[in-house]
Amino acid sequence: MKYLSNIYTYLVMPIDEVDPEKGKILWLIRLRWIFLFIQFFLVIPYLMTAFTNYRELVFYVGVCCSLLAFNFVMFGIWKSMGRTTSAYLTFASLLVDLIWFTLLFWLLIKVISVPAEVIYFIHITLGAILLNGRKSLLFYLCIALCFLIIQISQNNYFLHSKFISSAVFIQTILLCVWVITRSVSKYVFSQREQLSQMKIYAEKMDRLRAIGALTAGFSHEFASPLNTVKLRLNRIARKEKTEDTKAALEAVDNCEKIIRYMNHAQLDNRDYIFQSVDLKSSLKEITESWILDHPDADLRFNILSDVPTFIKLPILNFSQGLLNILDNAYESNSNNRIRIDLSIEDSRLVVVITDNGDGFSKDVLERFGEPFLTTKKEGTGLGLYSFLMFAQSIGGNLVISNLQPKGAVVKFMAPVGSYA
Repeated sequence: MKYLSNIYTYLVMPIDEVDPEKGKILWLIRLRWIFLFIQFFLVIPYLMTAFTNYRELVFYVGVCCSLLAFNFVMFGIWKSMGRTTSAYLTFASLLVDLIWFTLLFWLLIKVISVPAEVIYFIHITLGAILLNGRKSLLFYLCIALCFLIIQISQNNYFLHSKFISSAVFIQTILLCVWVITRSVSKYVFSQREQLSQMKIYAEKMDRLRAIGALTAGFSHEFASPLNTVKLRLNRIARKEKTEDTKAALEAVDNCEKIIRYMNHAQLDNRDYIFQSVDLKSSLKEITESWILDHPDADLRFNILSDVPTFIKLPILNFSQGLLNILDNAYESNSNNRIRIDLSIEDSRLVVVITDNGDGFSKDVLERFGEPFLTTKKEGTGLGLYSFLMFAQSIGGNLVISNLQPKGAVVKFMAPVGSYA
């Protein structure tokens, strides 16, 4: 069982999280060793009695030896690889294999019946799995051409209707195999990417829980001396009002504001209270309450697609985040025009807040996801950050971007599994 387990481990494609192409190349090297072992110890000894032309046998052995040399070269390249590898190296490696296999089959079909279709189907599968985009399509076209050459070499009457129908049939099968394998490969890759993202989010939430515990202790310990400082500064300010005391009091107020915000911001998704709420009515109530404090705002609410009436959501946390986003949009928007779009995209609930302001600064866009990041004089830098953490903790995400020529977009997404 141990040997079978070792063989299985050897045959399974290794996964390199840092450089996936490196794992692909190592896998091709391993498959090539297996093929060469079969050639030198099984096929060539048999062909020594099957070949009638000595030169063809020598040429066949020479092709296998050149493939052996190529595999040693690829193994040396793999050993010396850095952190990043070009996908073109994987493409070139597969293409060289294809050319060698075509040469070997061209020689073999003269003496024995060879199921070339099987090997080319394997190559199409490898190309669909290991290559992406245009490289995968180009590799399929190369396989189709090589197989057509093999078909023609097997039939002297390649313009005959029977040969043409057979060639078209096989080529259609090859195309179907490539399309199906490519589709499955893309689906598996997308699922793997989502799993990787969820692992990153889980690790981030674990760190946030630790930060939350430290923050709770810090804010409790810091609140008392901060309150003492504020009282003393107020006494000094009553006796002598100066720019220094005014600036110090503003700084203390800002510290208190940050501490209060940190205390109210939940960083643990296990503390969220999921409620089945009427999302449209809830959004209407949130926006109406916000309008009472901002009567001059031009706020518009649109439903762009069919949205479920009820959804399970920690409505208090969602409301807090949405109100912060609306405040940011209002403060950065000279004409006070804001739009909220509610829709379903890719099986996800999407809430988009758009304004006609100056947009996000380059620094905010590049460092989005960091706490205490703000360009406002009295901002805490925790509004967007807390809403992002909330979205990710329930399996969603928050994305920000700028519009051209002006304006900003905040896109909140919640998974379809959140529907009640």
